[in-house]
Amino acid sequence: MSDNKVFSGNLQDTHLVQKSEPLLLMRTVPFELGELKILDTYLSRINSHDEKNRTVTFTKAEYEELMGLEKCNLNTLKKYTKSMLGKVVELPMPDGYMQFTLFTKSVCTLDEYGQRIIELTCSEEAKILFFNIEKLGYLQYELKNVLSLTSKYSLLLYLYLRKERYRSQWSISLKELREQKLDVKNNQTYENFKYFKRDILDKAINEINEKTDIKFTYDTEKT
Repeated sequence: MSDNKVFSGNLQDTHLVQKSEPLLLMRTVPFELGELKILDTYLSRINSHDEKNRTVTFTKAEYEELMGLEKCNLNTLKKYTKSMLGKVVELPMPDGYMQFTLFTKSVCTLDEYGQRIIELTCSEEAKILFFNIEKLGYLQYELKNVLSLTSKYSLLLYLYLRKERYRSQWSISLKELREQKLDVKNNQTYENFKYFKRDILDKAINEINEKTDIKFTYDTEKT
C-alpha cells in the first residue's frame, strides 16, 4: 500500500476537475460512463502540482455510486477495478500515436474503522497528463457537472461544448461530431442522422441543458 495517499471524504461535487488537453483529444474513449466519472473524481482530488502524491482513495460506497452499482461484494468490486486498470488510451502525436494505461495499481483494504476503501494509482506515463499541465493546456469545470449525467455521450458532449463555448457560435461536421467527439464508431444504425439525433444527440442535449452549467441549441445544415 502506498504512503502517498490523498484521503477522501464523501463526494464533493464542488471540487474542480482540471483535465489536460491531450486527455480531451483521445482518439478513442475506452471508458464507460462510470469509469469516466472515476477519472474525473480522481482528477478533482489530486494536487496537480504534486506528482509525488498520485494515489487517490475512494470509499467502497463512493466507488459504487460513481460506477452506478448496487452494493456489491468483493469479487464484483474486483472485476470493476480490474477493468479500469486494463483500459488502454490512445493519444495522437505529430508523427503517430502513443498508447498506455492511465492507472497501474488498485488496492482494496479496510481502514482503521473497518470501512472498505479502494486506492487508485496513476501510471508513470499518465503523470504528464495529470500533473503540471499548464503547458499542455487544460479544461476546468466543477465535478458536479458530470456526476449527475446518465450517459457517456452526454459527458463527452459536455466536455466538447465546455471547451468550445468561448466561441459562442460555431459549426462542426456530423462525421466529426459523431466519430471524434462522441466516439460513435462502427455502428451502422447511427450513420443514419435520424437515429443518431433521436437516440444520442437530442438526449445528450436535453440532459446537459437540464443538469449542467451549459445551455445551448443547435441547427442543422445540409450540404
